[in-house]
Amino acid sequence: MRLWIRLCLVATLTACAVAPTAPPSTVSELGPVPAFDRGSMPDRDGGALRSAALDYYAQGDYVRALRYGYWAAKTIPTDVRLRLLLGIVYDGGFDRPDLALPEYERALSLKPDRRFHERLTRRVHFLNRRLLQDSTQTLLTSNPGKPLSENWLAVYPLAIEGPRIPDSGLEFGLLDCVLPEIKLRSAALHVDPFTSWIVSQVYREVSNDPTPAGFARWCGAGTVLTGRMSDLGLGRIRVTLELLSPLGNVVYASSPFIIDQQRPSEAYQAILGASSEALSLIGTDSATGPPVTNPAAFSLYAQGLAEYLVGQIHDAEGHIRDATELNEPSTLLNQRLHWAESDLLGGQEGAELLEDYHRLLNLPDPNRMVRDRLTRGHTLGSPALSGLSGTETENPYKPPRPEPTTP
Repeated sequence: MRLWIRLCLVATLTACAVAPTAPPSTVSELGPVPAFDRGSMPDRDGGALRSAALDYYAQGDYVRALRYGYWAAKTIPTDVRLRLLLGIVYDGGFDRPDLALPEYERALSLKPDRRFHERLTRRVHFLNRRLLQDSTQTLLTSNPGKPLSENWLAVYPLAIEGPRIPDSGLEFGLLDCVLPEIKLRSAALHVDPFTSWIVSQVYREVSNDPTPAGFARWCGAGTVLTGRMSDLGLGRIRVTLELLSPLGNVVYASSPFIIDQQRPSEAYQAILGASSEALSLIGTDSATGPPVTNPAAFSLYAQGLAEYLVGQIHDAEGHIRDATELNEPSTLLNQRLHWAESDLLGGQEGAELLEDYHRLLNLPDPNRMVRDRLTRGHTLGSPALSGLSGTETENPYKPPRPEPTTP
């Protein structure tokens, strides 16, 4: 009987040991990186340490890969390839974007070649977005919040009222298009649209009862620009802009005004005027002009922005790209297209960064190239061998050429 009980206990413990566990959903659930010893560096040159780090990474031994990578970086602190390798170990090995980003940013600060710079910039954008979403979700579920406490101004989508549903994304696009001009009129009221929109969207998705007032109390910003909109039909939208205090109270509400979706330039001026009045900004006309003037382009841009914020990156990239082709050149549209492209490509290029690392390894060492060039220049400036011997030639001049004879 005791043997039977012992066998059952062993079987139960074995099943628990091999049972699959749910993968972590946020960065904060990944736990700390295993500790490793940064001291007692072996007596090897940087190249040997770098090769050892890459070998351990290929074997899946990320702790040793990290150890040898840091040792190699200590011997060659300005080598962009080593910073890239450390970022790859944190990114592809430990899946820790919060630790990979500082190494990638150090690699970018060393001014690598253009192709590698563009690819790594896209990866950094992708990891920044993922980290921002995860940290915001963590604040909503386990911490008191206030992710925008260092911002004097934040934005929250317009609330949709009435039986009609306006075109997708208008609740974002109508406010987003005036943010660059608000920045020009007041640097203190500048809002980072990338951070503010993502934080507000995560709040809308995770909060049990998302409201503009609740967002204002939770986010910690000095004031929140938001409002309400109603679809009146035939492309006409009634808008009321509001400012909310950190306590969620409405401290300013504009008079309702009507805009026409088919006239985006006039709609932009109306939204900008109401925003400037609410924020007490000086200026009556836009210094740069409406960023979107084509009605179809504005609709595509607003729809693409909404898709981007909910994670439909492929659709967002296509719609915003179509908007840029329909509209005259626009800095705003180019920036939003860069968001979508960076997310779309940056999410796919994690593995390709290792290919970049191998390509960079095949390039000549820039420090060695400089030393060789200086050495060659010093040799060319040395005196001739005859001068070193202290002797002179007995015939320093060529013999005269014979005079041609005439027949």
